[in-house]
Amino acid sequence: MLIGRMFNFLSGNENSLQLSLPKRNLGVSGRFTYGFDDRYLAEFNFGYNGSERFASKNRYGFFPQPVSAVWYPMNSFLVV
Repeated sequence: MLIGRMFNFLSGNENSLQLSLPKRNLGVSGRFTYGFDDRYLAEFNFGYNGSERFASKNRYGFFPQPVSAVWYPMNSFLVV
């Protein structure tokens, strides 16, 4: 699953210099899930975000989440 977001704020504000500057943000988030044999589940989440307000070398950042893993034992009391 991937989700993207783009935000453009280009209109001026006469009350504040900071708010009158144009800004653009871009973000993508994703989740990858893998299931095996109806007993094991692994998941990886990430975000890749950028802002025009940072220097060009530091404009984008990758933010991963460590892999989550779950094991579901197949016992008779869990089966419905």
